[in-house]
Order: sequence, then structure tokens, then C-alpha cells
Amino acid sequence: MSAGRQAYNRGMFDAVLRFLADEVNAFMLRRTGDSEQVRMVPSRLVNEQGNPVVADGSLAISLFQIEEERALREPLPERVVQQGRELQRPPPLRLNLLVVVAARVAAYDVALARLALAVRCFHAKPVHTPADSPGLPPGLASQHFHDGVQVGSVLRVKAPAGQFFIDPEDDTPAVLIAGGIGITPLLCMLKTCLLRKPQRALHLFYGVRNGSEQAFRPALQQLAAQHPALRLTVAYSRPAEHERQGRDYQHRGHLDVALLQRSLGAGRHLYYLCGPPAMMQSLVPALLASGVPQQDLHYEAFGPATVPAAAVTAASASASTRSEPLELRFQLSGRTLLWDGRDASLLDFAERQGVALESACRSGGCGTCETRVLQGEVVYAQRPMHEIAPGHCLLCVGRPATALVLEA
Repeated sequence: MSAGRQAYNRGMFDAVLRFLADEVNAFMLRRTGDSEQVRMVPSRLVNEQGNPVVADGSLAISLFQIEEERALREPLPERVVQQGRELQRPPPLRLNLLVVVAARVAAYDVALARLALAVRCFHAKPVHTPADSPGLPPGLASQHFHDGVQVGSVLRVKAPAGQFFIDPEDDTPAVLIAGGIGITPLLCMLKTCLLRKPQRALHLFYGVRNGSEQAFRPALQQLAAQHPALRLTVAYSRPAEHERQGRDYQHRGHLDVALLQRSLGAGRHLYYLCGPPAMMQSLVPALLASGVPQQDLHYEAFGPATVPAAAVTAASASASTRSEPLELRFQLSGRTLLWDGRDASLLDFAERQGVALESACRSGGCGTCETRVLQGEVVYAQRPMHEIAPGHCLLCVGRPATALVLEA
């Protein structure tokens, strides 16, 4: 390797070590609040003679080894076209840098405490992302709890709320439909029903790609074996080669209405669904189209609401349906528009008209879209989960009852 290349690599790795040191120092400062505490610095640990060179009272980080990340290595070179010629680039080489963190402090317990704090910083930083989405950033919530919350922090919490729950005393047969980790709330519903009314007919449909993604497998199998009233149907959309239908899963493919209709008997059923967007966007409208009454269909989507509104309830429709359009003014945006009743919510209406507004859950739960009502009245099909401040409204689930002037 040339001297220039070696110097370039040394500079690159030094920059990485400085970045890591800055991250650890910021983490320790947030944790301790002590700006005078020993800080980490990039440093060699020993000299050519093998003697320690870490300064007294300091915390140091040094590069120990470099290894290739073979699990992420692309198998084939990349084909590119430059100036009309097809070229092949070697597959990208991903490296793991193995570092050593050392403390040189007189008091042994103090050194261990500072090393432990530095290690906690690395534990708090997620380093693995899905193979198909390597650019995903660290989770905001987990990062906040790791970095910002400590002993003595005051957190604002509220009691559980929402409309996605099951009545364990009802005798009506229940159909629980889960996709991926959507099994989590449905498993709680299932256990509650089996405890309170074990004779109630229960159907659990659980869809995943294959066995590697199936959660609670032993628990579900045990519940199904112990309770004759429970019928468990597991669907794999992409089973692995070693997985067999009838042994590892009962249905190959996605969960759909045809499967439900083949599996369920005649009569009324109550439906409870929780899963990823694709499943919810297909199943909820399909169940309604198949004749399931809206009051018998209960669901909760992952993250932002992804289920299109199937119908506007009578309460909101009667309040907002008028022979003439309603004038809506968004004061900060400087827009005056006419509401014609086509949209399910004020947020949908604003976005269709190009008014930029902040939003998140789109189901009345988080309060991100809360906006002051300067004039007029907003109504809701059902009471929002978020506690709305006086004189404000939630755009994501609200509809106008009169002409409005909104601060947004």
C-alpha cells in the first residue's frame, strides 16, 4: 500500500475515533451533568515498547482491529455505464472497526464506573438495521429513553385509552386477525377471553412471512391444545424450504376474506384486526364489502392510521352535510378554501388542497395535529383518545360543523 493511501486511511480512522469519542462524551455529560468529569479522547494505548501511554486520569479509545463484514457483502460486482461503456465495480466492502476503551484512573471503582458508562453509550446506539433498509435512523423513542431519561427524570404519562378492546363477557364468537407483531394486543385479548369465558368460540388467524417471524409460537400452540373452543390458523406467505403445511402452518399465502369465509361458520362474528399497512388496507375494506357491519369490525393499524375511512358516521355526516359549501380559513397558511364534504377529516381536506400541516397518528391519539379554532365549531364521529385543549381541535379526526377559522 502506498504511503499516500496509508495516510488517507489513518486520517479516516482517526476521524471515526474522534466521532466515537464525541458521542461517548456527550452521552456521559447527559448522564452525569458533570462537565469536569474525565472525558474520552482518541489515543494510542501503548507505545512501540509496549508501555502504556494513556494519560493519568483519562479515558481513551483506540482502534484494535479491522475486519470485513461478510454477512453484508454483495456477492456480485456492480454494473455501471460511463460514457457509453459498461464497467464493473467491485462490490462494496463493509468494515467493522473493533475498538478498545481504556481507563487510567487511580481508584479502581471509579475506573470501572467510567468504563461501564462508556459501554452503555454503545449499547444505547442501535447498530443493526433491516437488511432491506440499511439507511433507517435510530429509533427516536428508544434513543430518548437511553440518552435522555435517568434517575430523577419526570415523565408525563396517561392511562390506557382507545377503542381497540374486546368485551370478555360477550358470548358472540370472536375472530382475531393478526399480522406480524400485531399479535401482541390480540394475544392479550385471547388470554382474557379464555380466562373469563373459556367456552366462547374464538378464531385466531395469524399471518407472517415464515417461521422466523412467528412470535409466541409455543404459547399459541399450548393455548390451542388446551382450549377446544379456540381454533388457530397460522398463515405463511413465504415459507422456508424446510417448513411444511399442516405441520408448521395451516395456510400458505396471505390472510384474505376467502380464507375467513371458508373457516368461519354461519352467523354473527365480532372481528378484531391488528397488523401492518398492507394487511389492513386490504382486509378492512374487504370485510366491510363482504357484509360485515361496521359496528362489528374493530381494528388498530401500526403507526400512522393506514386504513381508509369506509364510511362517515351519521353523527359527523349530519353535522357537516349542507346544501352549500363551508368556508374554511387557515390563518397562518393564508388560505381560504371551501369544504364540500368529500373528505373524511379536516386533515385530509387540507392535504388535498396543498396546505402543509404536522400530523402523525391520524387517528386522534397523539395530538400532533392539534390546532386552535379561532372561529366556528368542529365535530367528531367519536370522542378522540387525545385530550384536546379548550379552544382547539384535532384535524385528523375532526370535521367542520360550521364555517371555520383555524390558526394553522
